This record gives sequence, C-alpha cells and structure tokens, in this order.
Amino acid sequence: MSEHKHNVVILGGSGTQAWRYLARLDEFDVTVIAPATDSGGNTGFINMFEGSNVLVSGDLGKIAAAFLPGGGDNSARRFLTHRIQFDPLKGYTVGNIAQIAAHELAGSHTEALDLLADIFPFNARLLLATETMPILCAKYSEGAVVRHEHALDDTRYDQKGSIEKLWTEPEDISATPSVVEAIESADYVILGPGNVFNSKGAVLVVPGMRKAIEHARTQGARVIDVVNLMTKVGHTAGLTAREHVDIVLDQFNIPLDAVFVNNEPIAPEAVLRYEAAGAELVRHTLGERYRDLTIYADDLVDRNPQEPVPGDTVSRSYLRHDPIALHSLFLQYHRRCMREGS
Repeated sequence: MSEHKHNVVILGGSGTQAWRYLARLDEFDVTVIAPATDSGGNTGFINMFEGSNVLVSGDLGKIAAAFLPGGGDNSARRFLTHRIQFDPLKGYTVGNIAQIAAHELAGSHTEALDLLADIFPFNARLLLATETMPILCAKYSEGAVVRHEHALDDTRYDQKGSIEKLWTEPEDISATPSVVEAIESADYVILGPGNVFNSKGAVLVVPGMRKAIEHARTQGARVIDVVNLMTKVGHTAGLTAREHVDIVLDQFNIPLDAVFVNNEPIAPEAVLRYEAAGAELVRHTLGERYRDLTIYADDLVDRNPQEPVPGDTVSRSYLRHDPIALHSLFLQYHRRCMREGS
C-alpha cells in the first residue's frame, strides 16, 4: 500500500456516524454510502407517497450532521438534526427537508447531495447506494417473505425466525456509477457499524456492490467488517460474532480481510433495557483468527447511551460504538497494512 492519501469507503446506516473523526484526518478521504431502502417513519412516508419522485434517507440526514467539521453541538449540526415540533411537519428533521428541496432543485439524489455539500462543509462525501428507492426483501427460515425495510424492522414479528436470504427489488435497480467508482478506487472498505441485515445488508445486496468490492480487493483494498454490539429480535437473536461474520461471508458473499469486534460487557442497566426487547450483547467468539481473517477486539462500547429524541417515532439503538475506540483500532490496522505493503 503506497504513501498516497488513502480512500476510505464506509457502507451502512446511521451507525457509520461513529467514523466521523476519521474524516478529520488529512491522511484519509472518506466516502459514506448509505442504504436507500428507507420505508419507515417520516422518510418512508415521503419515499412511498404515491407520485413522489424524490428520495430521502433518514440515515443520511444523521450521517451528514455527524460529518460536519468541528466537535460538539455546533450550529450547523443542531440545524440539520432539529425536528420540527408543529403539524403538519411534526417529527421531520431539517436534514430530511433539505434533502427534499435539494432533490427538487438538482433533479437526482446524487446531484442533490453534491448541492448540499456546496452549502454545508461536510468532511466526507455522502452517497446513497441507489438513485431510486429499492424494496428490501427478506426470506425467513420458516418460509415467510417480507418486503420493505420497516416491515423487516418490526420486532413484533420475531416468530418469523432467522433471515436466510436478503435482496432488493426490482431487479433493474443497481448501484449508482458514483458508488461503484468510489468503491473500486478505495484503499479500505468498511462495513458498519450497524445491523447486519437492514443496515449493512441493505447496501451489500444491491446489484453491483459485491462486484465493485471484489474489484477493489484485486487492486489491493482491504475490507473490514464491524460487528454490531447487540443482537436484534427477528434478525440476529442469539447469534454470536462468528455467526454475524458468517452472514457477510456466506450469505452476502462479501470477501473480508479484517473484523473489528467488541469484547467487553455493557452496564447492567443497558442489559436490562435490551433484555426487555429480547436482545443481548453479541458474544465475541472469533478468537485471534477466524477463517483466515485478522480479528481486532477491544472495548468498543460508547458509555454515553443515546436517549430518544422528542418527535422521533422510530426505535433507535440505545448503545453505539465508541468513535475513539473504533478509530484507534482502524489506525492500528492501517499501520499494519502500511508495514506489510512497504
């Protein structure tokens, strides 16, 4: 691996906010690619509204705010994440409304994000996996087929069993040329953090994604999977870190080089909160090597939990990855790759 400025492409949903510090380092050019399958909450209402020709991503609105320069709760970040408190727009974030306006002005979501980047000083390039909204579909072990992301995300349906296959419809929707170009020119492709199915998987199963990642690896790119902190009812209930990695390798057929995984317990009050929802901490079962992958394990839990935001109607993760710990692991791995390439 050479001494040039390194291209890092991060795939996933709102959990990718944990990489915000990486984009502030001059050594790396960062691109974040989010799923375009948002069918729940306020953004889902817009995307699925009959006659709508705009595409809005709630994940991307949060990611955009995180990848603004500077720390803390600055004015631009507060502006983009603010939720309107009066009808008929109650619950909508300014970031989502900005996406609608930019899409109408620019004519496509890719150009809309470029327009927003002219207005807001994002320190990463932001992309959606597709130009129009695909339908995320899943087949469960007992045979049920569920369509649309919000239906997969409904934990009331835990009786469906585990997800055996994930795909998008219609078949003619594929990764945008900008997304393919970004991945193929990457030095690192990072998957997550986020749920393996409706966050990482919603990007990885889009036609064209796997081929782009495979091409990047032939050019020397390293692919890193960040294992989720917690299991989720109806998706990954009872699965260990090893089984999360197996899903990426075997179900999505995505080649990997390294895995980042948490190896520390969480606070008792967090355990109780997740147990009430049928979830538990993902157990680190990977050892130091697994399936010829390099395993980096550390305490990756952000000890400042995320409380619900007034006006947000969608259930969010209470615990998230610690950005500083993640960056430390990545820099360790990057230095190792640089030594091996020298």
